[in-house]
Amino acid sequence: MKTLLLSSLVALLGCEILLAATTNEPQTLVELDRWYEEPPAGQNAAVLYLMGFTAMHISHEDYESTNRPIIGTAKLPDVEKPLPVEMKTAIAELTDNNRGAVRFFVQAAKHEQSRYPIDLTQGQMTMLPHLSKIKSAAQLLELFALSQAVTNDAALAGKGILTGLALAQSLDSEPVLISQLVRVACVHIAVNGLEQVLNRVVLPPEFLNRLQKVLQSCEKREALGVGFTRAWVGERVTGLSTFDMSPEDYLKVPDTATPAEREKLTLEIKAILAADKQLFESTFAKVSAIRREPFPLRLNQSDIFLQAVNQATNRQLLLSCMLLPGLGNVSWKEAGCLAWLRLAQTAVALEQFRTANDDHYPKSLRELTPSFLNAIPADPFDGQSLRYRKEGNGYVLYSIGKDIKDDNGKRLKQQDGDLVFSVINPPKSKP
Repeated sequence: MKTLLLSSLVALLGCEILLAATTNEPQTLVELDRWYEEPPAGQNAAVLYLMGFTAMHISHEDYESTNRPIIGTAKLPDVEKPLPVEMKTAIAELTDNNRGAVRFFVQAAKHEQSRYPIDLTQGQMTMLPHLSKIKSAAQLLELFALSQAVTNDAALAGKGILTGLALAQSLDSEPVLISQLVRVACVHIAVNGLEQVLNRVVLPPEFLNRLQKVLQSCEKREALGVGFTRAWVGERVTGLSTFDMSPEDYLKVPDTATPAEREKLTLEIKAILAADKQLFESTFAKVSAIRREPFPLRLNQSDIFLQAVNQATNRQLLLSCMLLPGLGNVSWKEAGCLAWLRLAQTAVALEQFRTANDDHYPKSLRELTPSFLNAIPADPFDGQSLRYRKEGNGYVLYSIGKDIKDDNGKRLKQQDGDLVFSVINPPKSKP
């Protein structure tokens, strides 16, 4: 047992020394909190977003509305169909009541840097009250863009989409996994809003150019894994802080144990605790390595966590059993975010093509290169090109999604279907 204890401690010490010597990443909660940098005075978008959250007026009755979608219980009609009159009215009422909040969000979107007021030194107890507000704000901005689109105000509809994307990116540097997952949800909301807008109003060329630049920037950071890599660093540091406990806190020594038995059990518990920490550390080291790969190879991150959870369960390593389950699904959500951004990029390029070609869409995505896209975006789930076909007066564009199965552009429901962006009956450009 002493040999096991010694080998475990030596291996763990060697791992920590190597890590400290080869990375500038934070190693403690204090360093993690400092790593989430505060922007210079007057340049922190989060300050304005927080003002906007305070100015939001969304009641319980709003969430229960049977006439309003997204914030409410009503379902949006298919993208090619008009909104019912009562739905238009309900959306307009909510957005009119929240114009003050939207103004704050538009102002905040002008700033690229953001840090929300959270204390990461609290580790697992860190409070994140802004996250629910951010998602509500993203939904409000989607409704705002939709309400402007149905009244043919292309400029304001476009501003709503850009503001929604900026709101999502305000979480990009927050080194917390749940924060990145909320960012993913907000990107999806913004792209859904763009799909609704493009089916209802023609966005001017200058706005399409601006939107494409924003999407290119977001896609590049997502492909590199910037936000989620920071989150995994935070997850590692926060997880390791839970290992700072005494052997007695990790596993109770029976009160009836003799001093000799207590000493022996304490040594055994120390060995188990060291092995537990070593598994946690080695798992995150493997994750760090796989994150240097592009998608779809990066999806193998899920296998790393699955194997680690199995090891932790078989060896009864309590903290790893508590901290690692559920993390394997994250890479699929990250791939989904990248897919939505690439779908949006391609949709904007299709609109640019249509503007330049008398309201006609291309027969294939190859016609978009190199004038509107440098290359056809790859589906992060299988590495093949995004799927596209003309349909009606428009098109269906899609990624095959998490099931790695081409469902011919059937919209995702629960676990079945594809990630779809379609424009079926687009409005005609004005002569």
